[in-house]
Amino acid sequence: MKKFLLLVLVISSTTIIAQTGGPAFKMDQIAISSGNIKQMADFYSNVFGIQFSRSEAYGTTTYNGYIGEVKLYLYGTTANTNMVNQNRHQFDFVVNNISSAITNAMKNGGKIKGDVVITEKLKSAMIMDPDGNTIMFKQIITSEPIGKL
Repeated sequence: MKKFLLLVLVISSTTIIAQTGGPAFKMDQIAISSGNIKQMADFYSNVFGIQFSRSEAYGTTTYNGYIGEVKLYLYGTTANTNMVNQNRHQFDFVVNNISSAITNAMKNGGKIKGDVVITEKLKSAMIMDPDGNTIMFKQIITSEPIGKL
């Protein structure tokens, strides 16, 4: 029996404000792993009109494109074994204050995975929700235009 992953997106605005008075979030990226990467790329291209760029990374084929301002990243299941074993998708959010976002996630049953990574352009942290699904928080730390993250 074949397993299929169906992701339904309804995005009227890419900015999501937490109802609890927490930090503001902007969806940045959705990553989906697939056992049949070409079929997935064709599906999202034909259904959503996404024009993908194809590349080889981490020992597999990857496809990158955009749904509005949100990056859609498709990769084969061999690309990141750790993520594939945990979940088949990951959401990335740009946050105004990464410390507040991490604290809020942890107060509500989330766990931080690894350390906060700081580069010259951004801070990022991997969070796991109560089911172990990964979520990436990113805080831009430069005033220079950095284009798409």
